[in-house]
Amino acid sequence: MKFRTEIRIANSLQEVTKLFANQDNNQYWQSTFVHMQRHNFDASRSVHFCKINGRIIEVNIQVVEDNLPQNYRVYCEMQGMVQKVNHIFSACSQHETKWVMETEVIADSLILKVFMLLLPSIFKKQNKIFVQEFKNFAENMQIKPNKDQDFTSDMGRLI
Repeated sequence: MKFRTEIRIANSLQEVTKLFANQDNNQYWQSTFVHMQRHNFDASRSVHFCKINGRIIEVNIQVVEDNLPQNYRVYCEMQGMVQKVNHIFSACSQHETKWVMETEVIADSLILKVFMLLLPSIFKKQNKIFVQEFKNFAENMQIKPNKDQDFTSDMGRLI
């Protein structure tokens, strides 16, 4: 399943991509974020631990292309699925940035494949929450509490 999420952020391209590139900021804007471990020998790899519906999910992330401020591609592996994500940033004006997130989700299990076919809106909703949390952080520097979102009750049963 492929889809696209787009949002405008009231902050400069330079500031937005600086905040986005710094993985230490994840704790401040990703409400499901619990912990991150950097790979000892490969700077392009890390493991993120996220809390979804009361369960800790391990997400292995590999940076495929880091061409910020324009483009940032990652490959994310987690239990039962893989996500290929391309983050595209562009300046709308001196103080506004457009962020386009192109996502491809590939399910390993039959249950997830059926779920993706019947309820693709769950995955799209997660991406919208993700970009909105970052938008709020980039515009206001508001620190988000680490709590489950609405989508997690549906996703947690599947993982």
